[in-house]
Amino acid sequence: MLRAHGFEMTLIDDDPAQIALMRRFGVKVFYGDGTRLSMLRAAGAENAEMIVIAVAGRERILAIAQLVRRAFPNLRIAARAVDRAHAHELMELGVDVFERETFRSAVGLGERALVALGLDPDEARHVADAFEQHDTQLLEDSYEFRHDQNAYVGFVRRSTEMLESLLRADRDRAHRAPAP
Repeated sequence: MLRAHGFEMTLIDDDPAQIALMRRFGVKVFYGDGTRLSMLRAAGAENAEMIVIAVAGRERILAIAQLVRRAFPNLRIAARAVDRAHAHELMELGVDVFERETFRSAVGLGERALVALGLDPDEARHVADAFEQHDTQLLEDSYEFRHDQNAYVGFVRRSTEMLESLLRADRDRAHRAPAP
């Protein structure tokens, strides 16, 4: 997607098969460990607009983000987040572009489950969109409570109850509305 929009990219990978595949597609790729500053420098991190961290493993993602933040403090970072707590750790490092690994697939699965259980596909899409928006806002709003487990659980519980009430009210309104 980045290349299609005119952005150059350089990959760092430690899987020889992946490197061979990427080179066949014309991608500039380095064999090595992205947790090493010398590797980041060799790949041109000093001149990059953004570092995208798409490796597996919570600790490895954090290690690379911490290294990039220390060595290149003004460089934007995009990263995979394993879960909500990991997203908060990335936010603490100043990572503002992240994607929770299973979040969108879970929302999509929930939407498909609603349809399979008889909900109209448009209504299921509306519910999934509302849930995604609410949960994304909840992620941002709960950041301040991340170090206080009791406050965090209470905040998330109240927010979840509020979302359930809103979704129920939407459902009830949709069922009361006259058919077109």
